[in-house]
Amino acid sequence: MSKVLFISHDDTRTGAPILLLNLKKAVTIVNGDIEVNFLIKNCFNQLITSFQDKGYTIRLTDGSKRALLNRIIQRFLPFLKVNEFERKIKKIKLDAYDFILSNTITNGDILPIIRKNYTGVIVSYIHELEMASSFFTHAQDIKQLISNTDYFAYPSIAVKDFLIEKHKISEEKLFYLPYYIPHTSSRLSERVSFTERFTFRIGGCGTTDWRKGIDLFLQVALIIKKELKSTKIKFIWKGAVEGLDYERLLYDIRKAKLEDVITIEKSGSNMDEFWNSLDLFLLTSREDPFPLVVLEAASYKVPTIAFNGAGGATEFISEDAGIVIPYLDVQGMADAILHFYDNIDELSNAGNKAFNKASNEYLNVHYVNNYFNALINKIGK
Repeated sequence: MSKVLFISHDDTRTGAPILLLNLKKAVTIVNGDIEVNFLIKNCFNQLITSFQDKGYTIRLTDGSKRALLNRIIQRFLPFLKVNEFERKIKKIKLDAYDFILSNTITNGDILPIIRKNYTGVIVSYIHELEMASSFFTHAQDIKQLISNTDYFAYPSIAVKDFLIEKHKISEEKLFYLPYYIPHTSSRLSERVSFTERFTFRIGGCGTTDWRKGIDLFLQVALIIKKELKSTKIKFIWKGAVEGLDYERLLYDIRKAKLEDVITIEKSGSNMDEFWNSLDLFLLTSREDPFPLVVLEAASYKVPTIAFNGAGGATEFISEDAGIVIPYLDVQGMADAILHFYDNIDELSNAGNKAFNKASNEYLNVHYVNNYFNALINKIGK
């Protein structure tokens, strides 16, 4: 029986924690002799029950208010030590684990503490690129993460290149580890096509920050409304949270008179209805290492339009699972939408190809598990 500790930077309902839960599922479905435990650095009480249901879970902070305080301290006052982390980590019998997988580039603040109390192999699973790295953590913490990591896992060529070019990580320490998207029976079960409902629905998903390009999503919608002069196309963004960015977003929608074509939905746990309602997914991200949402869209036979140079999504889309547009070319995105709108057969073909790609790799538990086993073998050597 092998024992592994997965470290999650938090338990928010966002890509990285969900991917970690998915990875645990992929690993243990095939490998009954692997036990996975979790360590959550900042607990916001959003996915905590999901972690606890899937394995023994340790929280370094307990409660959303305290976690937010710790995040602020780490972001703006990095010289302050969060003593609670060290006190709790010392109590964990870390050497009971065959190896530790630390999720995201933001755990450089605790990896030195982990290393003091652990003699085994540490793998850092990196999902970030340049802007996310600079925003969510500090250069000094990244240096600490690198110096306390034995191997680095990456989900896309974009992230691999970033690690090599920006942080000078050698190829020998890098390892590809694909994402896993669990298949559920509800997928495609209630799907209603454009020809049945007479409304073409375009989705966007994520937080409403600058990196996700919610402002570009609005610009594309404005172009479509002017060119089509019809409300038969609807734009739906899922994942908004209360705050200043959200209020600014609603302000822009009102000022641009887009209330009849854009709907903003808040973050929620049940995504089946959202994905099943879409004809097309619009990834307006300025930077996204390898978006989980593109794979989820594909699992519902929804193709994606994305910007070139914005991350790893284009590696999946390639030339047949959607359309790749030059960076920040919102007119190009609008033209691509109208092309699919006028050519439903091409839309359906792209959706089927996206689904087949996802099914063969990211929905395939054995495919993902083979890479995880190869990582274990590499660690063993």
